[in-house]
Amino acid sequence: MNKYIAYFDNASCQSLRLYSITDSPNSSKSFSGLDELVFLEDTDTLIVLIPSLLVSSYKSLKNNDVPKDIYLANFISNIDTKTVSQISENKIKFHNDVGFVINESIIENLNKSLTLLDANIYLTPEYSFFSVSGKNVITEFDKKYIISNSDGTGTSILFDSMEDYINLIKNVNPDFKPLIYSNSNNLKEKFPENKFLDFSLSSFLEKNISSLPNFYEFYYSFNTIKNKLSYSIAQLSILCLSAFAIILLPILIINKNNNDANIYKNATFNIFKSINSDIKKVVRPRSQIDAIMSQIPLTKSEDSFKMPSLNLLDQVDIENIENIFIDFNQSTVSILIKDMPPIQYNLFKVLAKQTNIKVLSDKTSLTNNNISGSITVSLINE
Repeated sequence: MNKYIAYFDNASCQSLRLYSITDSPNSSKSFSGLDELVFLEDTDTLIVLIPSLLVSSYKSLKNNDVPKDIYLANFISNIDTKTVSQISENKIKFHNDVGFVINESIIENLNKSLTLLDANIYLTPEYSFFSVSGKNVITEFDKKYIISNSDGTGTSILFDSMEDYINLIKNVNPDFKPLIYSNSNNLKEKFPENKFLDFSLSSFLEKNISSLPNFYEFYYSFNTIKNKLSYSIAQLSILCLSAFAIILLPILIINKNNNDANIYKNATFNIFKSINSDIKKVVRPRSQIDAIMSQIPLTKSEDSFKMPSLNLLDQVDIENIENIFIDFNQSTVSILIKDMPPIQYNLFKVLAKQTNIKVLSDKTSLTNNNISGSITVSLINE
């Protein structure tokens, strides 16, 4: 995992120099824009320093008893006369009792470019990065003196303006004794009693950068999502189709079910309409069927068929009867007998004659002293 610092050449935030933890302060690589840093990997950390000229900072003690919207309104009211641009054009971020103000369009453009990169990104003011907790710090870096105040605010000064700025600070605060990372003779003359330290970029890179104010926000767009997910055009097409299917399929299924229900409802109504023309609407099919059935007369039909009397068969041993076939239309009965004793068979014929039953056909024969075959008789309804 590598750590890098991106430092812009000017306030336009276009061209930049990239420092790494292994570089010396005078060793860097130049790039024309953030979009050229695509070689960074997701395990790398990129710290982008916002020029002090673009971000203002103000001490603002947080009162937990005051709602956030009122706290923000009070902060805006206090700094309204100190900002050149309209407050509505700026983004405000609070961090450790400090309010940071930066132009909204500048932050948006930076985030658009940074979102396309794979590294872990921190977008922070340059004086916040070079700060030391609880101390005033002056750091000489990239042809500027960066002032990091102990309260979390800060600024940066060009070499030519440093003497005027120090005189101004000393007039307001005579006890101003900063920690100085520089070998400047001018600073040594201004602060003869101060301790001067050699500047080491690696010492700042190794500190806990998660404690820094971070203006970076992922910028959502089609290109950024595509770049982060590393999907091909085919994969994106399938993903989009799947998303549309998830959204549309339930709607289509519901519409189909509603159409089927309407078809069933209309078909049911037509059936009931054909049964009873007075029906106007089918509400409860079962109750309406019961109502229709109750209107059907249950009178006895004059043409109802009466089962012919078969009492004659009670006189015959059923073990000798294999099959009985009744033809209701012809009022005939065909009886298939097997191994019936002749005496029982003759008794059957006598009883048939006595009950006005006519034998239509007799296809029986005597075999092994028993009668087998079929006989067809004609019955008269009682």
